[in-house]
Amino acid sequence: MKEIEFPCPRCGKQMKAPVEYAGRQVNCISCKQKVLIPAESQRQLASVQDAKVPRNVPPPPGDKQQPEQDLYQLRPSWKLLYEGMVVGLVASLGLAGVIGSSNGSIGVGFLVFILSMLVFSGLAALSVWLNRLGNLLKVTDKRCILQQGILSRATSEVRHTDVRNVRVKQSFINRLLNLGTLEVSTAAQSGIEITIKGIDEPHRIRHLIDSYHD
Repeated sequence: MKEIEFPCPRCGKQMKAPVEYAGRQVNCISCKQKVLIPAESQRQLASVQDAKVPRNVPPPPGDKQQPEQDLYQLRPSWKLLYEGMVVGLVASLGLAGVIGSSNGSIGVGFLVFILSMLVFSGLAALSVWLNRLGNLLKVTDKRCILQQGILSRATSEVRHTDVRNVRVKQSFINRLLNLGTLEVSTAAQSGIEITIKGIDEPHRIRHLIDSYHD
């Protein structure tokens, strides 16, 4: 594919574009200034002009970029405890039934049930706490940032201008509790770029991202 090489008139960054894009405007990949893609016949002239432009020229006064503003920060909800509590209840009832019947004592079975529920509740709370500690979604007026991990850290970032789709997934119980999974995808990738599970008010976050994407 034939390409046109041209510089940014502000910062001098060299860029390329298909020849059929001549006459269109694009954002500079370095300073984000709007740049008109020249016709192929202007390529040599643009290269000469680029040689005269000093690198890393600061933006002129009054043309400062607006600082990025944090809009929302959220972690998985404590409501996810219900999942561990349901598992703990079923397991405790089964364990208490087995031990109580083998001993022929309702009191022993009840004691086993109480102790089992305490253990499972503690494990459920620990699991949710670690999940919250290891997942943080930040929504700013320019992008979404997902930070994952406790000891090690992985960060995924999607700019609102690149967002293709924002999807919310909810089970029946999640709908009752206003919980859900938020998924953000972009046009540049075929898969999901950002996924965070078990957040409160997922539709509110989706509408917030959509408002900046649109």
